[in-house]
Amino acid sequence: MKLRGVIGLLTLATSLSAGEARAALISYWAADGNATDSVGPNSGTLVDGATFAPGVIGQAFSFDGTSYVRAPTIGMPTGTQDRSINLWFRIDSYAALPVEEAFLAGYGAFGSFGQVYLLTISLNAGNIPVWSQWGTGIAGGPTIQTDTWHNIGVTSTGNFATLYLDGDVVATGTVPFDTAAGTDFVIGRVPGELGDIRQLIGLVDEIRVYDTVLSDSEMRALASVPEPTTGLLLIAGLLGLAARRRMNAD
Repeated sequence: MKLRGVIGLLTLATSLSAGEARAALISYWAADGNATDSVGPNSGTLVDGATFAPGVIGQAFSFDGTSYVRAPTIGMPTGTQDRSINLWFRIDSYAALPVEEAFLAGYGAFGSFGQVYLLTISLNAGNIPVWSQWGTGIAGGPTIQTDTWHNIGVTSTGNFATLYLDGDVVATGTVPFDTAAGTDFVIGRVPGELGDIRQLIGLVDEIRVYDTVLSDSEMRALASVPEPTTGLLLIAGLLGLAARRRMNAD
């Protein structure tokens, strides 16, 4: 392993011992040749020709604008429950108009105002990162260029959301939302006709969903470690679940 990878692993391990052991990693899709949820019950399905390509770690989901991944949302936060989502992405090309978004990932009642929780890159706003609840949201950061890997994440507590790009806070705001239960988590495109203007030509890797608010330092650690082993990330999730169970038992 390269020196940078070793340093990154130490950084992540420090962050885990300080905070992520308290965080429950609900679902983690490594995208290494399958859509398996490595820590939870939400293994997904490749839809309409989604494939794999070299990613940040191992492989990544690869999308052509029509394809996507669909997974259940068992145990994921709903309503205004605390949560965090983090993933890596690369835009290979931006689709032509009328496409409005390079859609990354999210879940909820797509098409219903305020009932969705998603991460996307807005073409209408100048190709910048956005967190949205379907109708409004928060946006910020630099223009996302093609053929470049980025880490994006969002945390929320109550109606207050914080958007991260490459470990830095790029936007915050209070936005009313109420994420619907019993929906699908989708990656790469919104299903059906709604996805005709919300699709991705590019890659998504290392998607994680937590049922707690990660700290700024934890988000920076996730964004600065492009080479950790998937085993370490799996251990992180198991530690979080074990810690939560111990607290519930006390």
